[in-house]
This record gives sequence, structure tokens and C-alpha cells, in this order.
Amino acid sequence: MHNYTNTENNYTKVLFGKNIYFYDALLNEYTIVDEYFIDKLKKQDFNDVEYKQYIYKHGIRDIGVIPPLCFVSPYTEEIINQRLNQNITKLALSVTEKCSLDCSYCIYHDKHHSNKKQQDMTWTTAKKAIDWFCNLSTTRNKVFFAFYGGECLLNFELIVRCVDYIDKTYVGGVPSYTLTTNGLKLDDDRIIDFLVKKDFFITISLDGPKCIHDKYRIDYKNNGSYDRLIENIKKVREKYPDFYRNNITFNAVIASPSKLKVVDDFLYKTKLQYSMSNLSITKYFHDNYYNDYEGVDSFSEFGYSDTFYKKRLYELKKFRKIKKNCDENIHKYYQGNYKSLPGGPCIPSFSRLFVNCRGEMFPCEKIEETQWSCIGDVDDGLNLGRVIDMINRYVNIASTKCNNCWCISLCNSCHVNIDENCSHIREQIEDDLLYYLDHAIDDVLKLRLIDGVDS
Repeated sequence: MHNYTNTENNYTKVLFGKNIYFYDALLNEYTIVDEYFIDKLKKQDFNDVEYKQYIYKHGIRDIGVIPPLCFVSPYTEEIINQRLNQNITKLALSVTEKCSLDCSYCIYHDKHHSNKKQQDMTWTTAKKAIDWFCNLSTTRNKVFFAFYGGECLLNFELIVRCVDYIDKTYVGGVPSYTLTTNGLKLDDDRIIDFLVKKDFFITISLDGPKCIHDKYRIDYKNNGSYDRLIENIKKVREKYPDFYRNNITFNAVIASPSKLKVVDDFLYKTKLQYSMSNLSITKYFHDNYYNDYEGVDSFSEFGYSDTFYKKRLYELKKFRKIKKNCDENIHKYYQGNYKSLPGGPCIPSFSRLFVNCRGEMFPCEKIEETQWSCIGDVDDGLNLGRVIDMINRYVNIASTKCNNCWCISLCNSCHVNIDENCSHIREQIEDDLLYYLDHAIDDVLKLRLIDGVDS
């Protein structure tokens, strides 16, 4: 029925659902429109008198007028300098680059297959990072120490030493410990007993049933890891049922041919909390698997578990800020330079910090470890200039890449992926936004559920 394909123009988007919705990112508002309006958009007939009357009546911004939009950081150099080293509540340590698996979608896959020697973090480096962090966090009621890899439990002795040192020397609030693991070392009673004793919160990578999990999560001999992992999970559950129920979560990476419903049904049976992460397509994955990659399912309203539905409701919370047009918004056009920063970039080091095996500091564990993303080290601390350079890099990329994009008010791109192709992000936002407008915006019960989801 609709042959209008150019649905993006001047920070706007047309969505076809139960109604035809016209979303304006600059006003962060939507309007239900009709075929007449779509026809005018198709013809780019923005000077027509009837079109002018139509947009005035419906409170729609004239998209024939290009607004002087300027992308800038909301934080000045002075504010960044004042807050640097004052607000960090989480320290993440990469205690080893080594891993017992060879997952084909892993962001470290190329590093594991390079000639570069994979390192363990030394106690000297770990102690410097902990001392630096603790000196800045004595006024915090709660601080978090996270351990990553590689497979962090391959350097279990260092984790033990770090935790014992923190417990003895930290004089602030109560420290909380977390780690992410592939679960293959959880067959060791000494490791399990320690993690339970120190009340660790553990995220275990589990992609779904065997046929899905073993597709990518293989060892260096191309053997799947599912059977070994499940045996270890059962062991923890039988030995420490309360810890298993309260302190363990699963995370599944959704990669084709995974089906959301299959993975959701499988994880829901564990009766534990779980999350599902979108695949970050690495160069290796693109070169070796992408031709057979089919993408993943879109979200459907029906047939998913309560846990999955609740996660999706959390994703929909961002749309609660979208307003329906009303009379006072009709003349709400931007004058002068409208300043904005699209996406969801953090200010590096404001709340968390990641330290790799060599003692280099990065904004978080998700970002690629390169020269541009390194913002300090354990010997000299944070580097204000590098923090500002990272923010400026984001602004410069966004100024070109995000110009005219309809997602600027809803996007969650950050320093990790601002320079990547973001078509999948736009597709996901479009899917979620259309679901929200079709099913939730006029449903009081759904809105209450959305508002009630914990962040």
C-alpha cells in the first residue's frame, strides 16, 4: 500500500503500524498523520500552502527548514577537571588475557591468535590500581570490584590476593565483588568455596541449548563447551543452592542462527536472572561467518517469558519521554544554535574504570584497547588531556555521522561503537518505538509496567 521509502528526513522518521506515525527527534514528539502528509513528504512539496496549514494544525515542525544543529559535549573542560578522580564507584581489572575457549565472535579473538604473548596481570599492577581507586573512593557507601579476562579464573590466585588485600585495607563502604566467566573452572571446589565465602556476583556466559551454545563457544580443539559448563553449573547448584539462586546470572550472546524464543525458553527454565546481548561483529567473524549470518528475530509481543518481557519493558522506558503534540508545541521551533550530543556516551572515568593487564586505564571493559582509548595508567593516574581528546573524538565523529539522523534523541551509541555501522541500532530502535506507539502509549497497564521496571 505504501510506496514511500524515504522515511528519514531532517531528523524525522515515518513509521507504519496501526497508524502512520511521524516522529520528530528534535522535538522528541510524535504525531499520527495520514496519507496526504505522506504524499507531501514523498514529493518534497514543503512550500505548498495546504502543507503549511497542515503542519501548523498538527503541530509539526517544518522539515523543509534545516535547523542550525550543533553537536557539543554537555561538559566543559573545567567541569571535567573538577570531577575527574572524584566519582568512580567501580574498578574493573582484567587479570589475564588468556582464555580456555576460542569463541569465534569474541572481541579478543584476533588477539588470541596473534603472535603477541598473552599476559597475566601482576600483583604489582593490581595493587597499584586498587590503591589508586581506594584512595579516591573512601567516601562511597558502596564500591564495586569486577574481574575480567580472557577467562579471569585462569588467574584465580591473583583474584584471591586482590580480594584479601581489599578486605584488609579498604576503609570506605562495603566492597562488592563480581566476575564474568565461561564457567569451565567452576569444577574446582576451592574456587567455588572462595566465591561463595566472598559473596561474589557471577555472570556466566551461556548462549542457550547445546545446539546453539556450541555453535560459537568452542575450545582450541573445536570442541563445544556446553556439556562441561552444564556439569559445573549443576555442581554449584547442588552444593550451594542459595548462592546459585541469588548470586548467579546468565548472559547469552544472540547470534544467528539463534532464535530469541528458543534461547528465552531455555534460560527461563533455570529460574535465574539472565540477559541477552546483541552480537558485536568483529573482523574475524565478518570474514569467516558473516556470509551465513541471518541476523536475529525482532521483538514480538507474545510468547516470551516474564523475564524477557521485563527486559524489553526496560528498553522501552526511554520512550516514556516522547510527548504527544499539543497546542503549546506548535511554535516550539529552535532558534539560534541548538546544541546536542547524540547517543549515550559516558564521560570517561566519571563512574567506572577498566585496567588491563599492563596497567593501562580505559573507560570500561567493552572498549577496544587502543592508543586513542587509553586515558591513563596505574603509575601516573588519569590523564585529563586524553579524556578530553576522547570526548572530542566522539563529538567530531557524531557531527558528521549523526547529522540528519532521526535517532539522535533515542540512540545509545557510545565511545565503544560510535565509529561503527549503526544500522542495526536504528533498526532495533525502530522496532521498539513502533511497538511502543502501537501497543503501549495508550495502554495504562503497560505504561505502569514500564515505569515499574527497575533500572
